Amino acid sequence: MKKEVAIGIIAALLAALLGTMTVTVHPLAPIVIILAFGIAAFFTSSPYTLLLGFILVLFTRPAEFFPQLSVLQMGKLASLSALGFFFASKVIRQDLSWAKSRVNIPMIALTVCVFLSSRLGSDPTASTATFTDVFVKILILYILIVNLIDTPAKVSGFMLTIMGACSFLGIYGLQAQIMGTATIEGSRAALVGYLGDPNDMAMTLLMAAPCALQGAATTRGKTRVFFVFLALILVGGILSTQSRGGLLGIAGGSFFVLRDRVRSNLVIGAILGTMLLGGVAAAGISDRASGGSNHGEAGIDESAQGRLDAWAAGGRMVMAKPLLGVGFSRFGDNYERYVINPVIWGKHETHNAYIKCAAETGLLGFGSFMSLLLMGLWGAWRVREVIGPDDPSLRAALARGLFCNMVAVGISAFFLSACWSWFIYILVAQAVVHERIYVTAASQEEEGVSP
Repeated sequence: MKKEVAIGIIAALLAALLGTMTVTVHPLAPIVIILAFGIAAFFTSSPYTLLLGFILVLFTRPAEFFPQLSVLQMGKLASLSALGFFFASKVIRQDLSWAKSRVNIPMIALTVCVFLSSRLGSDPTASTATFTDVFVKILILYILIVNLIDTPAKVSGFMLTIMGACSFLGIYGLQAQIMGTATIEGSRAALVGYLGDPNDMAMTLLMAAPCALQGAATTRGKTRVFFVFLALILVGGILSTQSRGGLLGIAGGSFFVLRDRVRSNLVIGAILGTMLLGGVAAAGISDRASGGSNHGEAGIDESAQGRLDAWAAGGRMVMAKPLLGVGFSRFGDNYERYVINPVIWGKHETHNAYIKCAAETGLLGFGSFMSLLLMGLWGAWRVREVIGPDDPSLRAALARGLFCNMVAVGISAFFLSACWSWFIYILVAQAVVHERIYVTAASQEEEGVSP
């Protein structure tokens, strides 16, 4: 009886609060409050749903659109809450086991190399602060994904969450280019904060665009309509950024989508060539203020020459500091010491994830990083072998699309300083989960039916 009375009092107070807000604040305020309550209830119901909330915050960056939200530290709150719930549930169940994977070894090795590079690099204080603020969060995210996603339904839900967040960014990018708002250099769509760089925005959209193309090619009925619509938004968003790396990434991911349906590499090459030419024309890349084909007197534009200068400087850093590099996240600080006659002096980035990793963490860090990527790619490829191209289900499209996403992001990483961004590690962790759920399950079924 007391419980019912308490619930009644709380409901009455809530109704009074909503009514007061309707009159004094805004007619839509109660709707916002109700939605906030519903969203909070959903994302605090389990560590997995908190992880989904973390992913939404990570991709959409609401605090960068609305600076007032920065005080809430939504990303940190969601990640630490998920981690705390995860550990608490382990203790309650008295189950302290961890998800096992061969990929854990290079992840641990990379963490050690990054930490040592931070402590022994050119600026230990700044590198250690970046390690704590950036790489520790990457490690937490990897742990959460690998341990919390343990069923096919959760795998699909996680990927759909990423695709939903990316579709928001794609729509925003298209709107920005069409309306001429939130752009740089006059035409390249970019948002705010991390996504203020159109190349970074393109790479973010590559986390979902190839998978959407995979779904459009293999699913049926209403599901195919959904994927076609999503693919148009995501590819359109990438074109709005005028990113050459993004365009090449889409082409690389599309190769494996086409390979399921077209057996002739010549035909696939012709299709992809036509796609690239059409994409360049549609995006207006040749007219870019930085790096269009109409720039530069010697056949190479300033943007491309700047990348070549940065890559050469990165190579000199590796030769000078071969084991642990110049220091975690310290390429820009060391750039002027290692560059020769650059196009533009000043603090630069490598515009190449692989060179950045080698320059900042040396060959030890680079070896761990590449092992991580290659093992993840192999795991995602094994999933494609287990789930054939003729399976028209949503689950199959999402599972097979992961490898396409990884290829696309891996190609774009040749042109972006993305080795310490979240997205590569999200893909690798997804590959670990996919391989464990689909490949291991298939192997167990074969052993079960074998005589």
